[in-house]
Amino acid sequence: MKNFNEYMEDFKLKSIEEKRTIALEQLKLLASLTNEICEKTNIKNAPIITKDILEAENDKSNDEDFVEAVVVYASSIQESLCDYIDNMTKILENNEE
Repeated sequence: MKNFNEYMEDFKLKSIEEKRTIALEQLKLLASLTNEICEKTNIKNAPIITKDILEAENDKSNDEDFVEAVVVYASSIQESLCDYIDNMTKILENNEE
């Protein structure tokens, strides 16, 4: 945990623009990973991609664009996890029979 605390101390020193970029990059990575989990287990899933993400990555994006992109990424992660859990639940239920 010490490394994470150090990471956060460094993060707090960054500009708000840098923080926004880091936050969106982390969410993008999570969305990609959750989608990949589905793909590797042959679960039908597609990441959610909207213009809101592209607008937030624009150099002239504002708080509204940022918040919209966060919601899109969070929704994409949620969809992937729900698809994965639904499918795994069915598999486990079939194995119990």
